[in-house]
Amino acid sequence: GPPATDISAWLGLLEEVRTTLLAAGEDALETAFPNLAAADYLDYGRTGNRVAFEAKYFARRRLLNALVLAECVEYQGRFLDRIIDGVIALCEESGWQLPAHNSQVRNGPRQPLPDVDQPVIDLFAAETGAQLAVVAALLSHELNAIAPQIVHRIDHELARRIIAPYLARHFWWMGNGDEPMNNWTAWCTQNVLLAAFSRPIDPDTGARIVRQAAVSLDAFLKDYGEDGACEEGVLYYRHAGLCLFNAMAILDTVAPGGFSVLWREPKIRNISEYAAKVHVAGDWYFNFADCPAQAGPCGAREFLFGRAVGSPQLADFAALDWQRQRQIALPDEINLFYRVQHAFTVEALATPRAAIPQPDDTFLSSVGLFMARDDRFALAVKAGDNGDSHNHNDVGSIILYKDGQPLLIDVGVESYTAKTFSPRRYEIWTMQSAWHNLPTFGGVMQHDGEMFAAR
Repeated sequence: GPPATDISAWLGLLEEVRTTLLAAGEDALETAFPNLAAADYLDYGRTGNRVAFEAKYFARRRLLNALVLAECVEYQGRFLDRIIDGVIALCEESGWQLPAHNSQVRNGPRQPLPDVDQPVIDLFAAETGAQLAVVAALLSHELNAIAPQIVHRIDHELARRIIAPYLARHFWWMGNGDEPMNNWTAWCTQNVLLAAFSRPIDPDTGARIVRQAAVSLDAFLKDYGEDGACEEGVLYYRHAGLCLFNAMAILDTVAPGGFSVLWREPKIRNISEYAAKVHVAGDWYFNFADCPAQAGPCGAREFLFGRAVGSPQLADFAALDWQRQRQIALPDEINLFYRVQHAFTVEALATPRAAIPQPDDTFLSSVGLFMARDDRFALAVKAGDNGDSHNHNDVGSIILYKDGQPLLIDVGVESYTAKTFSPRRYEIWTMQSAWHNLPTFGGVMQHDGEMFAAR
């Protein structure tokens, strides 16, 4: 997005967008940044509860986003002091990784507090790096006029917590041979690219980051079938396929011509269209694994991905879905880049569209998902196996909608806790086959693992 100094660009946003962003910023002015105490971080290791710490952690980032966008659309300096408060609060955090992810190795023991000498790049460390880099890209002129130390501090923390460890260490999500990847790979890679290329960067460092990002995205793509199905469901498609899109868009920008041919790859297009294929009606989607049945509305990213790969089906689906709810400000979104991207895409999303036809019967063989529809019913049958990422033991389960409303359901997942991603995962009732519409034989339920599969 353009910096705030490009006043005409921000004034060119739809009035509805500017009014909504300004109102959200004014609300944020009246809200204090939550205090994050060391005891809050320690609580996860003591109780397994993720929500208590994460609610405060994410609230800080949402408040900062609202303040930044309000300043960009008003551009009178009214929000700058609170923006500085938020920036320094994030920079002062000992670690940007969540307590649940505070491990130096995949599935390793969680350390009780962050090690400031060994920063961990998890999903939300990368998100925070991207957020602060975009703050600096939008408001560096205004922040430097108040105190040059602010932007310098952002760049210092990005170099220490994101760029240096990314180039010097191997985090599991970066890809290594046949090791299975998941949404983390595209999600973290996208945000490392945002953190790096939203700020000035020397060419050698930039080239090293581009090479590693390409290696990681190849590792991510190796685990997708040619049909583009996301085994983690549509909620994680938004953290996987859509992050692949933005990562590719950034690479295409910083290395012109180097990646543009990939937009026409059938596999990339199939990945993009997954959400449209598993949509049922309104807010409802066919959901398996940890995915909820109501996975939120589409918006700018789905729309822009559709345009990038030449899929009118996806672009129209995204625009029509957005028009149904007309979400303007993305108030729950912690990724500032997404909010800017959305604000500058709303006008295109609002353009009237013809209704799109109902999807044909579809078999996504890579995950064993069959979907069929007629004028009243929508049916999904889950074959595949019990070795998926975010797996539930659900081989053979079915989901049925009648007239756009759920009839036979997959209940989804409870709030994540330490137990959710532990060896005791399948003690949780939502993960067990008996709590899907599946038979139990003599008290024996399905087991997890790739060998437990449909034949």
